[in-house]
Amino acid sequence: MKTKRRKVWVEAPVRKCLYCLSADGPFEGEEHAVPRAFGTDADRFVIPPGGVCDRCNEWLGAEVDGSFVARFDVQLT
Repeated sequence: MKTKRRKVWVEAPVRKCLYCLSADGPFEGEEHAVPRAFGTDADRFVIPPGGVCDRCNEWLGAEVDGSFVARFDVQLT
């Protein structure tokens, strides 16, 4: 079954990260609003490249999403 992706529309004359508001970039990766560890259905909620800088995206994935997914109560669900 193919899932339909919902994209957040990012329209701005100057790219700025939604989190740190920096325009330094790079802006190459997608930001998954729901961690992929929760399954393929999480791929429906994606911020396309240009919305979040790669530095914030990597930090959130490692420090926030990783810690959240590793919690015992989250793993039970």
